[in-house]
Amino acid sequence: MAKLLKAMKRPAALWGVPMVPLLAVTGVTIIVAIWTSVALLFLLPVQFLVMKSLTRNEPMRFNLIAVWLRAKGKPVANRLFGATTFMPVEHDDVDIKEFLDAMKLNQCATIKKYIPYSSHIHQHVVRSPKSDLYCTWELMGTPFDCESDESLQFGTNQLHGLIRSFEGMPVTFYIHNDRNTFTDNLHKDSGNPYADEVSRLYYASVGLFRRNRLFLTVCYRPFVSLEKAERKRMKDSQKLKELDGALLEMLEIKSTLDTALSRYGARPLGTFTEGNAVFSSQLAFYEYLLTHQWRKVRVTRTPAYDVMGAAALFFSAESGQINHANGTQYFRGLEVKEFAEETATGMMDSLLYAPCDYVITQSYTCMSREEAKKAIKRTRRLLMSADDDAVSPAAGSGCGA
Repeated sequence: MAKLLKAMKRPAALWGVPMVPLLAVTGVTIIVAIWTSVALLFLLPVQFLVMKSLTRNEPMRFNLIAVWLRAKGKPVANRLFGATTFMPVEHDDVDIKEFLDAMKLNQCATIKKYIPYSSHIHQHVVRSPKSDLYCTWELMGTPFDCESDESLQFGTNQLHGLIRSFEGMPVTFYIHNDRNTFTDNLHKDSGNPYADEVSRLYYASVGLFRRNRLFLTVCYRPFVSLEKAERKRMKDSQKLKELDGALLEMLEIKSTLDTALSRYGARPLGTFTEGNAVFSSQLAFYEYLLTHQWRKVRVTRTPAYDVMGAAALFFSAESGQINHANGTQYFRGLEVKEFAEETATGMMDSLLYAPCDYVITQSYTCMSREEAKKAIKRTRRLLMSADDDAVSPAAGSGCGA
């Protein structure tokens, strides 16, 4: 068993109200009061109580509002379709009035600016527009049903040690557990019509199978410490030299993970040649995460974000819809807002047998020991100033001492 410090995700708060929105509202009110009437300052306690009531049951409410503002689409198209809409391609305002009036094609937001993938700079490395570098592996996994607790814990400790070896580095791990349907059979024409018909009918009655596929993606952000203005001032030759150095570091990370993950049957995704064209299984996986449909993604001189996302996405308050060229799919997103205080290997194994398709996403960002100490001290101060019942998180982070 291991302790899970749930309080580490709490935002900075004053008596239960997040500091950033509180300071923003207070600052705007004071400025307006100075320019209009000082009587507006009496609204400050009311604003504080309103914000406290909003965050009483959902401490991350203002973070969710910020996410909604970043991905709210365009109002005209949203009203037409009755949902937040993202189209796979961008339509210009051309003279096809009858289509524009009926479908508002030129008023739709596109998914393009939300796709963080630009180009392949190595067979197994994809670069983002911000020069972040990505590598992805598909893992066969390891048997667990009949393994002892000691054996499972040994493997868990090895993975923990692997992740801790990257502490202090700008590295983030993304784990995707994808459960989907597939077909499989051993049918082969034998030349005996009766036997072939029996075989065909048998496999037709079996129907679809379900399987889980595990993917690990590593994101290396070599320029996260550089200021945007500083990077813009760099010459193209300097940027290229810095990128070459970052690629070498990324390949070292990949080599380390190739060795460490070999016991799990890890296979790196990357480019492959088919006929006279080059395709990418890595970009195909990212396309699947965007549209829930596997398709080949060709590697060309065109940026990846211009050729990915080949589906129309519609988001409502509780569900979503994906329109493909060959059909429609519906989905819902679930956020795990509360977790058990004690964690152990295999807590979510029952989901491996769920009768539905899903994608479970988990992410981990490495912190150095000093950064972790500062984060725990900061959380302790936040919990002491927050008016909540975070007793167990406080004790877990040393706040009760």
